[in-house]
This record gives sequence, C-alpha cells and structure tokens, in this order.
Amino acid sequence: MKINRCFGCMAEIQGYPCPQCGYDARSADTASYVLQPGTILNGKYLVGKVLGQGGFGITYIGLDLALERKVAIKEYFPSGQVSRHPSGGSTVLWYTTATAHTAKSSGMEMFIKEARKMTKVSNNPNVVHVLDLFQENETAYIIMDFIEGQTLKDLLKQTGPMHWQDAKKLFLPVIRAMEQVHQAGLIHRDLSPDNLMIQPDGTAKILDLGAAKDLNINSGASSMVVAKGGFSPMEQYVERGGSGPWTDVYSMAATLYYTLTGVVPPSAIERLEVDGLNWNAPGLRELPPTAIAGLKRALAVKSRDRTQSMAALLEELLAAPAPSVVSASPVIPKQQTVPVDKTAPKKEFDIPAVKPWQVVATCLFIAVLICFFISQSEHGFSSPLMDSAGENQMASYAQNQNKLEVLMRTHTPQQYFYANGGRLEMYFDGEDQEFCRVYINPEGEMERMFTAVYDDAGNMVEECGYQGDKLMWRIVTTYTSDGNRSCQETWDGEGNLITTEERSYNAQGNNTGGICRSGDGTVQYRWTTEVDAAGTETRSFVYANGKSHVAKWDADGNLLESIGKKADGTFDFHMESSYDREGKETQYCSYREDGSLGYKEEYVYTDGQLTRKITHSYSDDGDYRTEFEMVYGPGNVMIGERTDSSITEELSMIGGTTIQSFFVSEYLNGVNYYGWNGDMLCSLYYNEDDVMTSISEYHYDDTGLFEGYTYQYYSAYADTITIIEYNADYEQISEREVPANGQMLEKPQYLSAYS
Repeated sequence: MKINRCFGCMAEIQGYPCPQCGYDARSADTASYVLQPGTILNGKYLVGKVLGQGGFGITYIGLDLALERKVAIKEYFPSGQVSRHPSGGSTVLWYTTATAHTAKSSGMEMFIKEARKMTKVSNNPNVVHVLDLFQENETAYIIMDFIEGQTLKDLLKQTGPMHWQDAKKLFLPVIRAMEQVHQAGLIHRDLSPDNLMIQPDGTAKILDLGAAKDLNINSGASSMVVAKGGFSPMEQYVERGGSGPWTDVYSMAATLYYTLTGVVPPSAIERLEVDGLNWNAPGLRELPPTAIAGLKRALAVKSRDRTQSMAALLEELLAAPAPSVVSASPVIPKQQTVPVDKTAPKKEFDIPAVKPWQVVATCLFIAVLICFFISQSEHGFSSPLMDSAGENQMASYAQNQNKLEVLMRTHTPQQYFYANGGRLEMYFDGEDQEFCRVYINPEGEMERMFTAVYDDAGNMVEECGYQGDKLMWRIVTTYTSDGNRSCQETWDGEGNLITTEERSYNAQGNNTGGICRSGDGTVQYRWTTEVDAAGTETRSFVYANGKSHVAKWDADGNLLESIGKKADGTFDFHMESSYDREGKETQYCSYREDGSLGYKEEYVYTDGQLTRKITHSYSDDGDYRTEFEMVYGPGNVMIGERTDSSITEELSMIGGTTIQSFFVSEYLNGVNYYGWNGDMLCSLYYNEDDVMTSISEYHYDDTGLFEGYTYQYYSAYADTITIIEYNADYEQISEREVPANGQMLEKPQYLSAYS
C-alpha cells in the first residue's frame, strides 16, 4: 500500500519540505530506538514523527488509515529497560535484568489498566480521549485523539505570563476535569505546561496520562517515580512517596504559578531548605489574597500540609473574602522561612528566619498590595441576576429568592460532600461560569451562599456573599473597553461604602497606577508603575500611611532594588539583589542610611545546583564582623556549616575520608542517608524517647539501577522485629518476624562513621 502522507503532520504530500509543517523526510534524523516513520501498527495505524518522550513511553503522531484522521500513538517504552535492534525493526527488545522483567510484566499491565481507566473520563472535554488499545511488538500501544494547538509552555513563550482573569478561564475547567480523573481512580503525576494543550478555541486539554497511577493499588509506595523540574512535589522525588490527588494539586498549582509569573518554581527538593518561591512576582499582584493563600497551600512542600483535592483547590482559588476582612487595615501574610544557624549574627532587621527584603518589603509594599484584596476579589461566583438595564438586583437574598430558586431548578449542580455531612453545590451556566455557590450544613440548611454577575464580555461586574439569608458584603466592578478593571467598590451588608479603588492604564493596557480611598474619601494608598516597551513592569512607587517604597525589577520579574522611607521622609531600608543568566540569585545586600554595607549573602552554584551560601555581617563602623557559611550537597541538602573560627576543621570533616561517600539530611525524629550521587541509601526513624523504630535500606545493582528495599519495623521493647522486602516496583515480596530478644534496631554497619 502506497502511503502518500507527510510524517510530520499526516497531510497529503505536496512536496518537500512539507508546505504545511516544514517536515522534510529526506533530511529527518530519526533515532534508531524509536519506531521508524511509515511503520503500520495493528494493520491500521500509520506512525509518523516523535511528538514527545518520557520515562515510560514514546508518543508519535499517527494516522488512522481506515477513518483517515490524525491520532496520537503512545508506545510503552520504559527507559533503561528496553531497546530496539540497531539494524531496524519494530519489535521491542527487553533487557534480561530482574527490573526489566518486572517492567515488562507488572509495568505493562499497569500501562494497559490505566489506559482502560482513562475511558471513564472520555466524556470530559478537557481530557484527551482514548480511542484504541492493543499489544504488539512485545509491548503495548494507546491510540488517542490528536489535539491541534500548542502547549501552554509554547504559548507562554510567545505571549508572556497571563493575567489572573485569563488564567482563571483557562484553568478552572482543567481543575474540574482533574477532579473527575481522580474520581475515576487515577492520578496524572506529570502535570506541567508541557502537558496542557491549548486548542485553537482557547480551551485546554490535559495530555499524557502515561505517568498515571491507579489510586486503588497505592499502598504508600510510588510504583514509578516521576519528577519534572519545578512542577513535581516532594513525594515524587523519594521512594515510598505516597502519591495521591494532592500530588496533582501541587503540579497544577505550580503550573498556574508559572502561567501567572513566567517563572518556573524552584524544585520541591530546593524548597526543603530555602523556599525560593517569589510571592511578590508582578503576575501575582492581581490575585485576591484568598487566591494567594490557596495557591500557597496547594504548593506546600510537605504533602500533609497541602490542599488534598482538586475540589478543595478550586474552592480556595475562588473563595470569597470573609466579611471581617472588609476593612481599611492591611493584611500581612505569614512569611516563608529559611533555615539559618542560630549562632549566626541577626540581620539588621532582627528577623533571622527570613531575608530582610522579604520582611520589610512585604510589610510595606506587598502588604499594601495584599490589602488590595478588597478591590481585587475576582472569585468566579457568577450569577445572571441583573435585569436588561443592568440594575442591581442583589440587595437581599429574600428579594432574589424566587430568581435563585428558578436558576437552581433549571441547572444541575456539581456537588462535593464533606466528612461532617455538609455539601457544597456549584451551579454553572452555559458559558461554564459559576452563577451560584451554596454550602449546605449537615442539618440541611443553607449556611453560606455566593453569587455574582458577569457582563457580555465575561467580566465579573458584581459579586455578593451571604450568611444564611443575610447579605454580608458586595463588590461592584467596572472595566475599560479592553477588559481592564478601572474601578471597584466594596460595600458592607448594610449598604455602606467601605473602599473605592481606581486604576489607570497606558495605551498598551499596562497598569500605570491607581488610588484607593476609604468610604469617607480618605486616601488609604496610591501607587504608580513604570513599564518598558515590552510591557514589563520595571519600577513601582507605593505610598501608604505616609511611608513610601520604590522597587525595581528586571525583565524576568526579579527584584533588583528596594528602597523605603518613613513618613517623615527619613531612611527606612535599602536592599539590592543580583542574579545570574538563569535567574538564580547570586548576591543580596542590605545597606545602612549612610550607604555602608550592613549585611551580605552570596550564593554559589555548581552545574545549576546551590553548593554554598556565605553570609557576611558588618559592624556599625563598617568593619568586617563575622562570616557564616552553609554547604549543600546534591538535591540542595545542607550537609555542613562553618564560621570563620572553624573553617579548617569543618571542611576537613565534610571532605574527609570517613564520610566522603555519603551526605545526610536530618529532620524531626529521623535522618536520611544519601550516596554522593544523590541516591537514598537508608532512612532511620526514632520515637520521642530517641529509640530507633524503623529502618529502610535501599538496594542498587552494580550499574546503579534501583533493585528494591528492606524495611525493618521495631515497636519499642517488643518481642519481635518485622522485616519486609520490596522489589524495584515497590511490591512486597516477603515478610517475616524475628525474635527481638530485648535488642533494639541498630544502624547498618556501613554508617558506623556517623555513630
């Protein structure tokens, strides 16, 4: 059969290179281990070029020859376990190792099982659909819809970060779709800007559930460890990480953070020691504080501190402000902390747990912006409760009860049930906008309700919050012809005006400043901003309570300089930062009123990884006072520290022969030991009496491939010790008990250097 198709886009060939996609079969360089373009699978699917490759599979563009439609073909091809014959052929050659044997049997079975589970969400318009599934060439294949468009990552490279309102419209359906995926018993485990395809109509499709894992077989050990840069949570970097819906919550929130800021979040491992997430990034300033708080919870490094479900994430991103916070007082968020040595000199602001600019700049500049929440509450509660003239119809619940009841009767809500017996009902109109949200308490009574109004352009023009049937707050917003918010008024439930915020824009639609007044007309704060030709904010001026703050950013949103003055015009603070080409901070300095250097931090990176942080403090007369250094191993794990008085001794200990093969990460009631290549060797856990209660030892073959681990559990003063063995796929292969005879667990012999 003659195939007259371009292997780059599956259009009929009109010449080389292809006029539609630019693919040139004459010069295309195809790796020997992938299926060669022109291969036919299952007698009906034509294989084209590679679209992408991960740790467990290769995805190709394809053509259904019978229906003549483009498809995506995913081949199960676990990296490091298989190959193909260099001379060609489609058959997969499996290695003879035990790990490869498990990957071929259990791994392929899981690949097929999860593909079948994906069909449970085939009715969701935001999830790619599975069309076919079969085994061939000693492996398995999934045939899926081919989605036209570009990935979110590619889109953002062209357009830059999204505004909050645009990001909400894009992400809310995706978050709801992921909730359905979780209800079907799957977690994605690979959500990122690479796996969200933006279609020509602007909607998003979730791609590549190939790293998905069956929730019902999760026994606390990840069946396959998948980690992707700043988008994967901590549990995907470690064995027995305990993946669940909260895993996808982190990745979704990280993707949203990247969409709003244009900055890839630091990896979860980096954030264990120093949380480098920049909550002062320009793209986050449009968010109401409730959404910021929700995003922070969703990005918690520890899974137990994180938002646990997509439904909860959606609720927090759309949460209305509590009535008690409708006031003129700024709200200062709790700061992220970074570990520092308690013996090191305190920085000049006497807050050793955070950088000075994080504290001071936040307290003046960010806190002022955060209190904008009164004027930035864009929570997505939409309700068509305006008449044709646009007159307000939301004065009281009783006044609109009949309209609301009619709307609720004619729309089927999405419902979420709580453990206490209460439930949340969310009503959406034909434009997928939420027009009402109701919380029903365990007694069946309406306890809280939120409604709002959208104009024809999809902009929220009014939203209201009720406690029972009593109106608690109301926010009214007007927009420019370009869709930018020009004015926003916040009212209490009695009809009293609380605040009014007005914003100005330049011809390109960039915010150039604004002012916020209290109900009596008193100015609470005002600000102006400067932007460059590309529309990037480069400098801002904020004035509040007599204080002023000037901040400068570079094109990537990194804070370069921050200067504050008190109400009387005298010096308050002055801070500067420097960055390398990759956007990593290399130096931070804090200056005194006379311009002298009071404090400095230097960051040293090797191959993109932080290896040292050196801090310098200076006395009031400018003389050098102290130096303190923290030393980091692979994965940003702090492995040592030193001061100017103990440099030789500590560096000898870190680089000496006794422990040169290991580094250590200590935490509450436990310690992890790693090989210098970053592989975890063992984990030790202790109870409150400092008695060792369990040991996990991880095993690798001569080539470094993970082979499994042994888990020993000891209940203090018990008669037996339980020993469980797991294979490379974290499946239990044996369990036995041995007499303890009064003995306690001991460290493995190879760790004797740490005793």
